[in-house]
Amino acid sequence: QDQYIGIPLLVRNCKTKWWDNFNDEKYDSKYLDNFFNKNPRLCKSAALDQTTAKFLQAKSIASAMLAQAKTKKEYIKLMFEMLNSLDSESEDEKSSASSIKTVDLADDTTSVTITRTKKK
Repeated sequence: QDQYIGIPLLVRNCKTKWWDNFNDEKYDSKYLDNFFNKNPRLCKSAALDQTTAKFLQAKSIASAMLAQAKTKKEYIKLMFEMLNSLDSESEDEKSSASSIKTVDLADDTTSVTITRTKKK
């Protein structure tokens, strides 16, 4: 016997032909780029300007490099290398001011003093 006696069961069968008629070949990357440029409100996030994108990429690379350090000496060496590369790539090379910064390496007994001199 049927175990669902007394409980009405409603079933409806539907057929849809929409997917057969959908032509996805015309929606290539150029079409989508054009569409989202015309409708920026539909994008989840606004596109970053070139300067911000480069900064975020450099920040990510620096974090990854520092995460590779296994000892404090390696960590300090990587920090100095990054500071030197920042000095050589600095956009603000007109100033010759120095800055002194003390970095605590999460240890009460160890700290490092870093002096940066911007090139002319």
